[in-house]
Amino acid sequence: MTVRANIVFILIFIGLVVQAQEEFRIFGVQGGYSMSTQNFESFSNRSPIFKPHVDFIHERYKLSSGFGFYSSIGFHTRGSAQRTNFVNLNSGNRENFTTEMRINNLSLNFGVKKRGIKPSGNALYYLLAGRVEAVLSKDFDIYQGLEDEVFPIVAGVTLGFGYEWIVSSSGTIIFGFSIQPDFTNQIDLQPGTYNTTTGDPIQFNRERIRNLSFELSLGYLLYKKRY
Repeated sequence: MTVRANIVFILIFIGLVVQAQEEFRIFGVQGGYSMSTQNFESFSNRSPIFKPHVDFIHERYKLSSGFGFYSSIGFHTRGSAQRTNFVNLNSGNRENFTTEMRINNLSLNFGVKKRGIKPSGNALYYLLAGRVEAVLSKDFDIYQGLEDEVFPIVAGVTLGFGYEWIVSSSGTIIFGFSIQPDFTNQIDLQPGTYNTTTGDPIQFNRERIRNLSFELSLGYLLYKKRY
């Protein structure tokens, strides 16, 4: 079996065990900022973009083991930027010019989460989830001619950790960090010349572009005990 297949099998197995033993259902929301970047062979000066994100969370949690089944749905922006510095020949001033390639995705995560067992104390947590994203919209600034080369569906993994502060008998505040690499290409460009909105065509080599994002999130979880 491949590494990806093994990860999927482990997630499904743990999820079934947790579902059979669950004591809590958890609902929550989190938001924050994503730093997203992409690999381009034609441009070595690609820079990350920083955009807000939001997720709605559902968990099934076993208190005695600390394991839970984790799922979320949310809005995330993927992409990258090209930042160019130049000297204005008319004014003599140094100026900056930035173009962004933004892809707004609906993101779905399904996986497992491990948190501290003690219910009376704050705790670290870790999560591993498979991720599928669907394109909702895209904006490539001057590179509008590239938008037709975007794949509508991508897949990846979410690796995260964070901390939970208990603020009531049924609620916690969460602060988390996650790394979200994609397994599949978001953009696949064939070698050729593409139009831009400035009227100046641009030449690209073969490009197989994948997203990589780093996210900081702050949220609130509401626990509902299962009787």
